[in-house]
Amino acid sequence: MADEQTGQERTEPATPKRRQDARKKGQVARSREIPVAVGILAGAMFFWVAGPALIGGAGDLMRAGFSHVVRPDLSPPAFRALLLSTAASAIGLLTPLMAVMLAAGVAANVLQTGPVLSLDPLAPKLSKISPAAGLKRIFSAVTLVELVKSILKLAVIAAAVYGVLRAEAGHLPELAGRDPHVLLPYLGAVAFRVAVTTGMVLLVVAVVDLGFQRFEHEKRLRMTRQEVKRELKETEGDPMVRARIRSIQREAARKRMMADVPGADVVVTNPTHLSVALKYEGATMAAPRVVAKGAGHVAMRIREIAREAGVPVLEDKPLARALYKTVEVGREIPFDLYQAVAEVLAFVYRVNDGRRQRAAR
Repeated sequence: MADEQTGQERTEPATPKRRQDARKKGQVARSREIPVAVGILAGAMFFWVAGPALIGGAGDLMRAGFSHVVRPDLSPPAFRALLLSTAASAIGLLTPLMAVMLAAGVAANVLQTGPVLSLDPLAPKLSKISPAAGLKRIFSAVTLVELVKSILKLAVIAAAVYGVLRAEAGHLPELAGRDPHVLLPYLGAVAFRVAVTTGMVLLVVAVVDLGFQRFEHEKRLRMTRQEVKRELKETEGDPMVRARIRSIQREAARKRMMADVPGADVVVTNPTHLSVALKYEGATMAAPRVVAKGAGHVAMRIREIAREAGVPVLEDKPLARALYKTVEVGREIPFDLYQAVAEVLAFVYRVNDGRRQRAAR
């Protein structure tokens, strides 16, 4: 599908921000049949457990209603009161079953998408009341696919239910004139099989539909390369600005590093390309620390500052390379370099002690 504005193909997978924005708008992949199927199956299981009580209550309700209806002295006000009382009793009898089905449907919906709370679909939009937009939705490919899916779903469910009822067709003549205590359990058993069959068939259809919905959702979320670049620019800033900021940060870090060179004990070089400045204070440091390092021009500048400050500059190619590769500025040297650095510092301390002794004479 081409982007209408840029003409680019939507070939890039959705970014996390794109998915998050779509979720905030309530755009998630879900199958509407899964809550219905789970609700029906949960209702069937509840009926399997509480069926005797429900059937018994329904039988008592029917007998009570019929016994009052046939009374010759039943007045219109009394009939209305009887009707309201029967309706209230029926509602009370079915409320637990409806509550179980509703709770199961809501739980199934949350499990397949996670908690999603969005008021965006309820916001007023001109496209919702536009006749042209409405006709476009009615005759769109998506609507056609949904229509075909609904017809196939109803056909499959109808075939499954017909199979269950057809197996019971031979028993129907025997039910005429039967007492409710016999009729209602039989009808309850048939209703249970119809509910389980419908729920299982609908669940299979729902799982297939969920896969299709996720495929379509991913397809709708795909982005063009221009959209990915624009989003990256909006979230992380202009690349040129970011590069400039990083350059300023590196320069500031370099200046701080150079400011620490005069306080170093020694600068180790290789001798032309690398320079590493070391400092050790026994009272505050567990091991010597790299206070500055650099290659090329930076290495030359470190040596210049060290010479101006009177810091010894020693050539040791293996040690300089090892320190440059393995130790970051501000970090202490690793254990395997202790001996080599200790020898360098010991030499520097001996040289400094000799200079101080000659100066004292």
